Amino acid sequence: MRNSNIVFELMLKNKLHIEPLISHVMKPDQAQEAYEGLRLNKDQYNGVLFDWS
Repeated sequence: MRNSNIVFELMLKNKLHIEPLISHVMKPDQAQEAYEGLRLNKDQYNGVLFDWS
């Protein structure tokens, strides 16, 4: 919990930029594909953001 609070605080203060860490935006039903990409294609998958809209 403490680490999460620190990360969110840094994001709010614009001291931590997460955009460069996101390589893919996927739907939740693509979770298996995202997992496999993160596990097997580390050169292409840096971070996955799920679009819940």
